[in-house]
Amino acid sequence: MISNSDIERILDRADIVDVVGQFVQLQRAGVRYKACCPFHSEDTPSFMVDQARGLWYCFGACKEGGNVIKFVQKINNMNFPEACHWLADKYGIDIEDKNEKKSPDELKAIRKRESMFAINSYAADFFISNLDKPEADAARAKIKQRWGEQYPQEQGIGYALPSWSSFADAALKAGYSTELMVECGLIRQRKEGGYYDFYRDRIMIPIRDRFRNIIGWTARDMSEVEGTPKYLNSCQSEIYDKSDSIFGIDNAIRQAAKEEKFYCVEGAPDVMRLQSLGINNTIASLGAAWTKKQFYQLKKYATSICFLPDADAVKPGEQYGTGIAAVIKSGQLAMECGFSVSVKEIPVGDGNTKNDPDSYCTNRTRFKDLEEVDFITWYAGYAFKADGTTEDKSSAVTKIAQMVAMVGDDVKEQMYLEQLKKIYNHGKL
Repeated sequence: MISNSDIERILDRADIVDVVGQFVQLQRAGVRYKACCPFHSEDTPSFMVDQARGLWYCFGACKEGGNVIKFVQKINNMNFPEACHWLADKYGIDIEDKNEKKSPDELKAIRKRESMFAINSYAADFFISNLDKPEADAARAKIKQRWGEQYPQEQGIGYALPSWSSFADAALKAGYSTELMVECGLIRQRKEGGYYDFYRDRIMIPIRDRFRNIIGWTARDMSEVEGTPKYLNSCQSEIYDKSDSIFGIDNAIRQAAKEEKFYCVEGAPDVMRLQSLGINNTIASLGAAWTKKQFYQLKKYATSICFLPDADAVKPGEQYGTGIAAVIKSGQLAMECGFSVSVKEIPVGDGNTKNDPDSYCTNRTRFKDLEEVDFITWYAGYAFKADGTTEDKSSAVTKIAQMVAMVGDDVKEQMYLEQLKKIYNHGKL
């Protein structure tokens, strides 16, 4: 077994354009590279390499893709450890297989995780194949309308049929463990015996880890039945922990390391919208509050975080909408974890309706035109609103003083204090 830290070093160091270019003649095509696919015969190039995301994908007959390790596996007919060693040798990385140092219980746990990854990989292929069926016409149109043609194919977005047990029946026939499929959250057991599909009539969006293993799903309802949740996320499992997982992290790391910044949004659709526009360093916590565990993961790649809060209508008696409230809380936590924090605020829609990055950022220009503001001064602008109570403002002063103290730079602290005095009007900071 190759350790996760060694795999990370390989993915960070290996340039996918450099590696693929050893086997095929790549030509630049906009921000990507293209070539005739090395895995099947073709005259028109359908094989694309995205250097910013570290991914390749064949839009032709193969309909396959992945990271640089997956390419080396396929082109050299190697297994995963062999491909890792091939890349490690090429880039001068010292790695070692760790299996001999594992206890029997540890090896059993590793095999279980690998089996769950295999189940999710099978499920992804199954959901993708469903898109060719007549029942998927509406889902196919929805996917294209929301994210175009290339991005959904690269990300392996599929569709769960309305049928009660199409996936369960196929997976059982293929020999996959019912116990592990239940733990993955893909099927449920009937009281009277047998199994049924947990996801039905939903667009299936894979949640991946840093290494592009599918660890879960976020599934968008297509039934439009009243009371049905629009999105369903995977349940907790051996491979998916919502307090630790970060949606979009597999695509975001290279760009984040280059720009020294992550853009944090609320949900998967927001990430997908921005990443499909080329803002690859966008991530989300899938509706749950950001945690220190997640922020500490991000610190390995960047030192800055910019939040894009949802623009919600403010309810009577509240200071601000739920999106703003969530970013105020997450921004403070990110500062505690040592990040430089900023905010790009989206305006509310016409008639004071909700807006989010998915609905608002329909092109790169709209995203770029959003003003990026330092988090502390942004928060102060809300905290010191004229209609706030004296108690609210007093509490805000205490919070802001704590945040300024986190900066740890005398010059910056003085600059903050001058700016904040102007906002506060009373000069008592």
